[in-house]
Amino acid sequence: VEEISSGLKKIGVETEIFVHGAMCISYSGRCLLSSYLTGRDGNRGACVQACRFAYSLVEADADNNIYSAMRKDEKYPIGEDERGTYILNSKDMCLIDHLDSVVESGVKSLKIEGRMKSPYYLATVINAYRRKIDEIVSGKKDKTIDGKYFEEVCKSSHREFTTGFLIDDNKTRQSTHSTHQTQDAEFLGVVKGIRKSEKGKLEVIIEMRNRFKTGDTVEFLSPSKLHNSRAEIKKMTNLKGEEVLDAKRVQETLFVEFDASQKALELLQEGDIIRTC
Repeated sequence: VEEISSGLKKIGVETEIFVHGAMCISYSGRCLLSSYLTGRDGNRGACVQACRFAYSLVEADADNNIYSAMRKDEKYPIGEDERGTYILNSKDMCLIDHLDSVVESGVKSLKIEGRMKSPYYLATVINAYRRKIDEIVSGKKDKTIDGKYFEEVCKSSHREFTTGFLIDDNKTRQSTHSTHQTQDAEFLGVVKGIRKSEKGKLEVIIEMRNRFKTGDTVEFLSPSKLHNSRAEIKKMTNLKGEEVLDAKRVQETLFVEFDASQKALELLQEGDIIRTC
């Protein structure tokens, strides 16, 4: 990558490298599964991600007749969980712990896969990579992350991670046979603004996404210095002014008082997110 970037720089061409997200089971645009099965061409941006479907591995004879059962002493090495087998699933790319090398290689752009991803996924991952790049370039440690960048990206939906072909390490290079997605934090709501109540207290206007309650401690996802800070929900009211103890109506607008200073809450911006700790 460094050699290619250096050579192209001489003629004014910049390079990009893929650093994070779901990978195609096939390389270099060779996969035709989506086009063959559904008529939607992955090479034209319409992939249905057919490699993520559940497939069964069966034994057939020369005429393609499937046997009713496998031979007694013959076993196929295949992984399976409670949902089935996913023999074409690839792991997700993650180079957050290797960005120093990526930046030093001379690339000018980092690509994060975002097809069919949620705003929460994009906010979490892009925020982490942006902060890590800025930290590398400036040489100043980002206290809101405190070096825990890998833990940060794990808070978004992901499969088991791999470094693909970037690192010569068999443990991290293995890129296939990954099953269901996991995430270490739940997306609870979106900040729509802030206001002062009749009693002069600062309230955060939140559009609910997943259930939370009065007394819960939540974490803020934000591009500001408030990122990763935590606060307890002290009180919630709805648009009618009624107190809400348990927020369970999806997309309901709530006015939330937090156990946090007014100075801290004023850093919140529209689009910031609250999530579980």
